[in-house]
Amino acid sequence: GAAGRLIAARSQMVKGKTIEEALKVTNKMVAESLGGLPEVKMHCSVLAEEALHAAIQDYKDKLERGENPDEPEEEKPEEIKYV
Repeated sequence: GAAGRLIAARSQMVKGKTIEEALKVTNKMVAESLGGLPEVKMHCSVLAEEALHAAIQDYKDKLERGENPDEPEEEKPEEIKYV
């Protein structure tokens, strides 16, 4: 859907940029790169922006903790809860 296209477009637009440059890519720029979006789908561009910002914050947090942000995280089994 629209959210997937926006996330893919934003990913391509920020590839090779510094974090500061990537954060300057706006929802409007991404929507325009796709030829525009219907107003009812503009919320999807907000989701794409929030996803990028969360990923960047996670990267910065790992650096601050002295972790390697490029190393995959260990998968933890989900806890099963019985009702």
